[in-house]
Amino acid sequence: MIARCIFNSGSDLSNPARDSFYTEDTVFHLVVGKEYVVLGLGLFETVLGALVCDETGKPGWLKRA
Repeated sequence: MIARCIFNSGSDLSNPARDSFYTEDTVFHLVVGKEYVVLGLGLFETVLGALVCDETGKPGWLKRA
């Protein structure tokens, strides 16, 4: 699966994801508009997460409510 980055800041997240995992000051090492290969999906309570390799080359769970 391929996903396109639509934001790279914690301030753009909805409350469930921001309150549970990130803060408004969180910065994601992603490029807005760039497509990333999704390596896995996970459901964390009510938040869907995608496992992707970011611009650092390391995999990480990126969550979206």
